[in-house]
Amino acid sequence: MVIGMMVLGSLCMPVFGDEWDLSEDGRYWQYYGYQDEPLKDEWIEDKGKTYYVDQNGNMKTGWVTNSNDGNRYYMGEDGAMVKNAFTPDDRYVGPEGITMEKYDTYRKAVKAEINKAARQGRSGRSSAGGRNSAGGKTSASTDAQEKVMQPYFLLADLNRDNYKDLVVMYAYEPEAAAESQDAAGQTQTGQNAGGQALTGQSTATGQALAENPTIQPAGPVSGNLVEIVVWNPEEETFQLAAEFDETGEGEYSTLYIDPNGEGIWLEITENEESVRLFQMEVDTARFKGEHSFSMELDDWGGAEYFIDGSAEEKSVWDEELYRARLRRGSLPLSGYLLVNDENMKKEIDRELLEGDLYLWE
Repeated sequence: MVIGMMVLGSLCMPVFGDEWDLSEDGRYWQYYGYQDEPLKDEWIEDKGKTYYVDQNGNMKTGWVTNSNDGNRYYMGEDGAMVKNAFTPDDRYVGPEGITMEKYDTYRKAVKAEINKAARQGRSGRSSAGGRNSAGGKTSASTDAQEKVMQPYFLLADLNRDNYKDLVVMYAYEPEAAAESQDAAGQTQTGQNAGGQALTGQSTATGQALAENPTIQPAGPVSGNLVEIVVWNPEEETFQLAAEFDETGEGEYSTLYIDPNGEGIWLEITENEESVRLFQMEVDTARFKGEHSFSMELDDWGGAEYFIDGSAEEKSVWDEELYRARLRRGSLPLSGYLLVNDENMKKEIDRELLEGDLYLWE
């Protein structure tokens, strides 16, 4: 084939050549210039693709280090530089062919964190219980739950810094979820103090869902949270935001989407008379305590109701809990995927969109 050729301008000085041909022993492709000699130690751009020929003039495949810029580039089986793709050794190269090391670090950290949290959740489910990170009482799960609950994960930007954070939970298998919820008498939607469901979805919430496909309803939303971690791009590691021991009957923790588009809420409920609400702060791994509702028995066995530590009448307590849950919203964060190799590869090993490249440069 007769073609025009130039050396990749950003890598070395341009030259002009003629055509590809096999070496004399038939083992390698070589690029011949006008002097009827193969070019040597050159980066070549041909029909929009980039190639490298070594000091013997042979086209190289695999990893090649450019002596001019010090970067390593992966050349595919056809000799062309791989761009915007994963290499066979699980590295991601960007649009210029340069390894996106920060993105590779993130992907490995996500997988490691999911596997660790899933193991911890499995271990915690067989224990006698303890306390969650916010101080809530916990207890061991039942034999029935042991049979039907599996680890799930979700990647979503919880603190609105454009990096996807990680939530791991144990949830009922989809076919058993409805039956198990009925048996436990629990739902994951908001309720007011009278047990009435708080329904409805604001325009802001619908817009948030449309802008972030990772939180579109999919998979189970009923389950026990195990761990919430937030990505710190400066330290290139996950920071713990919350972790939970196994909860017992009537005790659960749920993440909700703020109806006003102001982030994520965490509700920790031991029963309908002990509820704590936290909101994820922007650009941090911290859940800020917003509301605390509890009931205690006095010396005579009567009920005393407290809001943020202050005693209140039951009617006030009911009304304030109702208002707090309205502020929290009634739409649980969803989109959890079962922890398995297929889902982890699909969700974590994603090719970067053009608008996301700046995050990992």
